[in-house]
Amino acid sequence: MSAKKNDQSTAEQGQEKPEAFDAKWLKGLTFTDTRMEKVKDEDGKVTEKPVVFQRPLEEDDLLDWKIYGSEVVLATADGRKYRVRK
Repeated sequence: MSAKKNDQSTAEQGQEKPEAFDAKWLKGLTFTDTRMEKVKDEDGKVTEKPVVFQRPLEEDDLLDWKIYGSEVVLATADGRKYRVRK
């Protein structure tokens, strides 16, 4: 019975040998984040305000990635999911 489960789980994964990650899959994708910047308000008080910014996606920003046929699905730390061609 366990042999059937092992065969079934490898079939569900889509491939037996995982491929290495290719950095070209990240080309043109962006990562959105916020940073705190000091801003003067109308009264002259300096306060911190969150400011949204985007930058190119890096491999360290990925939570997970999987290959499905000719597509690669990338899940990023900012909550986005990208599908790119392999």
